[in-house]
Amino acid sequence: MNHTPLISVVVPNFNHSQYIEQLIDSVQFQDYKNFEIIIVDDCSTDDSEYVLLNQAKKYSNIKIFFLRENRGVANAIKVGCEHSKGDLLFATGADDYFVAPDYFSGAIDAFRLHPNLAGFFAKTRMIDSESLEEIGEMGHCIKVGTVTEREFVDGFLMGKIFIPGSSAIWQRELINQIGGYPNNLGSHLDYYVNHLLPAFSGVYFKNQIVANYRIFKNKKNFSANISLKQKIRVINEIEAEYKKLSPIYATNQNWKQWKVEAISSFVLQEYLIVPNYFYKFIKTNFNIKFINIMKKIIYYIIKRYK
Repeated sequence: MNHTPLISVVVPNFNHSQYIEQLIDSVQFQDYKNFEIIIVDDCSTDDSEYVLLNQAKKYSNIKIFFLRENRGVANAIKVGCEHSKGDLLFATGADDYFVAPDYFSGAIDAFRLHPNLAGFFAKTRMIDSESLEEIGEMGHCIKVGTVTEREFVDGFLMGKIFIPGSSAIWQRELINQIGGYPNNLGSHLDYYVNHLLPAFSGVYFKNQIVANYRIFKNKKNFSANISLKQKIRVINEIEAEYKKLSPIYATNQNWKQWKVEAISSFVLQEYLIVPNYFYKFIKTNFNIKFINIMKKIIYYIIKRYK
């Protein structure tokens, strides 16, 4: 990788005309300037086309692709990556935006020191979409700085590492090696990629909030309307793919704990109507016997649907 690599910012958009200007401006304000913005509009029905065309006139480093039919976020990201040229890829939602102008330069510094790392990530602040009040944070790791492949896999499966899509930059070469972005995972796409790539060549974590992520009351930025059986199917697919592609994942013994944690989080969010950002609080403060009983029930559910 050269010392001033091109960063491709890939933005899938569907009916986020009221937010996307803020995202574009926040990217333009980054102090590292060698980047391009690829926006894929997924057949929006609002005034996204008008807003995006005006933004393209304002900034010469923006490319826009309008899809004729809505095929979902995974397909939009895939189209955007196919039309991008950067050695580094960053995919983010049209309703997110940066709050740290040194995010790109921090990533570049990390890659210069550790050119073989899969990627770089930081923390994201969750905010209410209407009031803009802070709700919580996403993004945690076992340590700051370089995390090796084995450290990452052990930490991730034990629930000690989470990489938000809105604050992660990856080397294109590795994404190509895993076959690009799959179409069958839908809203789980960034989760799949973000926690697979570091198993090949590690990752760098910076303990800094670099972006804001909007939380909508109607859950439009979550995987809403998915059944428990569908969730377990996706989790089983992710486990199978990870084991197939990564020898470190294939030999790890902590998969049961990872699946229990993933299903526990989903059950609390969807069936007990507990928001995502309260899940950590509940796990920390509820009676430990209650949590253990719930996990045993969930483990039975996993075996039932596997």
